[in-house]
Amino acid sequence: MKITTVSFLFSEGEHDLLNDKQAVHDLLHDIVKVANLTPLDYSVHAFEPQGLSATLILSESHIALHTWPEDGTGYVLLSSCMQPDENFIPAASDLIQKAFRASVNTAKELV
Repeated sequence: MKITTVSFLFSEGEHDLLNDKQAVHDLLHDIVKVANLTPLDYSVHAFEPQGLSATLILSESHIALHTWPEDGTGYVLLSSCMQPDENFIPAASDLIQKAFRASVNTAKELV
């Protein structure tokens, strides 16, 4: 079995959006939908005074997100036993940019 891992690093995001639990929840579910994966269980932790870590367990593995609102940065990491199609990375990058009004600096499949 081949495991696919895709990493997205982003910056210049809006502080309030990077600290918004609902925005993070919606983004992870939207990315999973674009990848045609199956969500099972979601968890999020809010740090004091700011920052979020969230995971969405999938039938096919997991997706995680971490934000640092004070720096406007964060990352999304998707691991899956399913290979997303060639449109996945640009589509997911677009979702991240829209959700956080951020710049996606790096979006790549890790081997």
